[in-house]
Amino acid sequence: MNLLISSSKDGNISYSHSDNILSVKRNVNFFLLKNRLPEKKRVVLIPSHFNGVITIDNKFQKLFEDLTFNKDTGDYYIHADGLVSNLSDDYIYLLKPADCSGIIIYSEQSEWKAFMHIGFLNIITNTIESAIKRLREKSGNVKLKAKVSRHISKKSYFHDTPGLYDMAINTGNSEYVENINGKYHYDLTKAITEALTKNEIEIENIDLKDNFKLAIENKAFSYRAFKKGLQENDYRQLIIASKN
Repeated sequence: MNLLISSSKDGNISYSHSDNILSVKRNVNFFLLKNRLPEKKRVVLIPSHFNGVITIDNKFQKLFEDLTFNKDTGDYYIHADGLVSNLSDDYIYLLKPADCSGIIIYSEQSEWKAFMHIGFLNIITNTIESAIKRLREKSGNVKLKAKVSRHISKKSYFHDTPGLYDMAINTGNSEYVENINGKYHYDLTKAITEALTKNEIEIENIDLKDNFKLAIENKAFSYRAFKKGLQENDYRQLIIASKN
C-alpha cells in the first residue's frame, strides 16, 4: 500500500469548513491527477473522533455504492473512524486528518486492509484495537504492516482543561498524558506506536514532525497552531491510500 500526502501547495482539500465545493473538488482532482490516480473511485473517511469501525465486504459493493455516493463531490462517504475493507483496486481511500494521524494496516498476503483516522479520543476508545481485531477476523493469521502519517507532536498537542486527561486516567491511558506547567500534553505518537506494536503490527514508517513547525512553514494545517494566532488557511492534509 502507498501513502500519498498533500501539502499546502496542493490547496485546500477539506469540505468540512464551509468551503467552496467546486474549488475543493478541483484541488483534489488535480492532486489525484498528478499522482496518476484520476480514474479511481474515491472512498472518503469522515471521522467521528470516537470508535466507529465499519467493515465493507466486496460482496456488497453495489449496496455500498448506493448508500454512500455523494453526487456533489463524486465520492463515497463513510462516517466512521475506522474502515476494514476488501474492495477492489478500483478504489482509493482518502483520509483528511489535521492534527490527527491517518493509519493504514495491510498484509501482502490478503486483500483485506484497515484505514483509520486516529486522535487521542480514538486512543481512549480503542479504535486501533477494534480495527485490528476485525482485520484479523477477515484476513486470518497473516503478517500485518502499518503505515502512519505525520501528526501533531506531544509538544503541540495540549489542552488547558483536564477533561480529556480525566478520561485518559479512567481508561488506563494516563501514561500518554503529562501535565507541563498547568497544561495537559498528549503523546499521540507513543500511544499509536504502542497500540500497534503490542498487537504485533510492523510499523513501516512513522513521521514525527511537529505540526506547529509544519504550519509555520506553510506545509500543513494544525488547528492548535491556528488557534495560537498563526494566520494560516485550512490546508488539511489529504492522505491517499492506494495499491502499489
